[in-house]
Amino acid sequence: MSWIEETHPALASRVTFVTGELADSTRVDRIWQTLGRPVLQKPFDFADLERSITDAEQRNST
Repeated sequence: MSWIEETHPALASRVTFVTGELADSTRVDRIWQTLGRPVLQKPFDFADLERSITDAEQRNST
């Protein structure tokens, strides 16, 4: 995340992480919350992806 913030700061607020783990969601949530970015945990469906994109658009329009 720091690379994006340093090299492309305008894009940093648009980052959404996608996990490749099927780990305990509570543990994963705590880890990813430290980054302050949205996270989609696999497996996710199209509605989850669409919701994440809509949320990102709303965050970036303000």
